[in-house]
Amino acid sequence: MPIVPPRVLAAIGLLLAPGLVAQSVRIDVGRAERAATLGLDEQLRALRVANGTLTVVVPATAPATGPTDVLVEVVWTPPAKDQKKGFAPAKVASSDAARAQRWLAAALAGEGEFGAVGAVAALPVEPAGGGSAAPLRLRLEFVTPTTGHSKARQFRHARKVVAAALADLGMLANSPAAPGATSATSPWPPGFPAGPAIALYDAEGAGGSGCENLERVVDATTLGHRLLPVCPEDIRDGGLRGLAGVVFPGGSGGGIAKALQPAGVAAVRAFVDGGGGYVGICAGAYLAGAGMKTYAALVPWQHTQPWAKGAAMLDVELTDEGKRLLGGEFATFTTRYHNGPVFPDVLGQSQKAGTRTQPLPLAAFASASKDKKGVVHHAMVGAPAIVADVAGKGRVLLISPHPESHERLDVLVARAIGWTLGLEPQQVATKPAAAGR
Repeated sequence: MPIVPPRVLAAIGLLLAPGLVAQSVRIDVGRAERAATLGLDEQLRALRVANGTLTVVVPATAPATGPTDVLVEVVWTPPAKDQKKGFAPAKVASSDAARAQRWLAAALAGEGEFGAVGAVAALPVEPAGGGSAAPLRLRLEFVTPTTGHSKARQFRHARKVVAAALADLGMLANSPAAPGATSATSPWPPGFPAGPAIALYDAEGAGGSGCENLERVVDATTLGHRLLPVCPEDIRDGGLRGLAGVVFPGGSGGGIAKALQPAGVAAVRAFVDGGGGYVGICAGAYLAGAGMKTYAALVPWQHTQPWAKGAAMLDVELTDEGKRLLGGEFATFTTRYHNGPVFPDVLGQSQKAGTRTQPLPLAAFASASKDKKGVVHHAMVGAPAIVADVAGKGRVLLISPHPESHERLDVLVARAIGWTLGLEPQQVATKPAAAGR
């Protein structure tokens, strides 16, 4: 009979033990975010273990040392040339496929169409050396996300899988919440985020490079709030609670509303009504309006038709109030426009709807766009390009064009966000380190 080395026996025992209790779990997160963005590594560090140790490292940090019972790797790979649009679930591999499949089932139950994950591929058992047992390995491989492909949902799935694993390994305290959450009313661990934060919608309906641009805006300025990427499931699970505001980027207003579902739209409405700030850019501005029954109707304004007025570089002029709140240095600027909403006579529409608030136009279009049929929409000249209002206890600011596309307008966009958070314009400027860009 062949002699089996002790470390191999230890590894086999670790993999086959039905009630494995780990003392050390290490998670390697292969994606570092901008300083202003709350990434997966910070979300995982916020998970509180009752037994053992949890170590989370990212590429920029020094590798962890010492023995590890379980090693989780979360990696991102470039999309294939024929990559389908929309969310792509993680490819999962493990040195204990049965246990990993159990973790996945527990973590993604209730995630609907996005909860399906294929079979777990096999990873080899690699000896740890020094006579210690080989770690149980789990690898989650995501496609590198772009705006609209839901970086937020990737983070959510990884967070929930890790939490399910920690619970199964006997490292989490008993909790009535679902895996990945430690409260029945929030998808985030208790106390997360620790500082002031704004939700950034990054999922279906968002498009282009809007989310990446908004992360740059916040990173380059003294806004003082960090961005937390959220997906519809996060919002429906109460993920806006405790945050200062939410930003919805460009893309498709109808697409965002469809992804949120009525419960998510209602959650956004309740968040703003309760005092949260709302910034909508292009599609996000449509979503805040009342142009479709599925929209949030934070403001009662209907946009003009046809809605598709083309793509162009347009001139925009700030009103006197806009100069005061967004900066006199931006009195007149040129910005990218792409079928953003045009809300005519916002004051008249508000009065007709019986609202007690008075809209605050901050900027107006000074030039017109031409659509694909060659029609020049002269009527948009003079209509609000940026307009603010209050909704319940919250503040709403809508931007029809795309100033976030231009670094030279970062401070303007940051001050627009800051207004919804109750910040004074002078509090928001370019960070000294970024002043020489």
